[in-house]
Amino acid sequence: MKDKRPRVQLFHRLLIAVFTTSMTVSTFAAPLEDLHEANTSEERLDLDLVYQVFNDAILTHLELDPALDELRSVGESIDSSTRTRAKSYLSMAHLYWRYGHFDSAIEVADKAIELEETTDGTLLKARLLDAQGLRGDAVEWYQKTLGLTQLPEEQKFIRIRLAMIDVQPTNV
Repeated sequence: MKDKRPRVQLFHRLLIAVFTTSMTVSTFAAPLEDLHEANTSEERLDLDLVYQVFNDAILTHLELDPALDELRSVGESIDSSTRTRAKSYLSMAHLYWRYGHFDSAIEVADKAIELEETTDGTLLKARLLDAQGLRGDAVEWYQKTLGLTQLPEEQKFIRIRLAMIDVQPTNV
């Protein structure tokens, strides 16, 4: 009688590999799918979902590129609405920013703003410029955002930020 143990072990290894791969793919897809769905709405960009995608990509999968590639695909798709495309680019910009890639973040934020100038886009552009020390450019975008936003907390944040930008080190 032949020993069936090697076949059984091979089958178990194959089953574990398939199960692990399918779990990884479905786990990675969950936050990104939620973000895709939210990006099709008329609501503002859901930053909590963007951060969930970032955390999932970096902490679980140790790479950001698959999420960026998917978002880029939607951003470039002429089959998607202009708003969905713009929100996909803004999502990418936030991911790049969190990862420390300011140039890429500004580049895709500009693409989003070209498609549709929104409060989310102008505020992100202002914050990116501000974070890089480009205060004069940041002021312009903060002021533009101030004219677009209806949220009192956001207006307050922008006014405080504008006041802080005006403070010079010699004024302290």
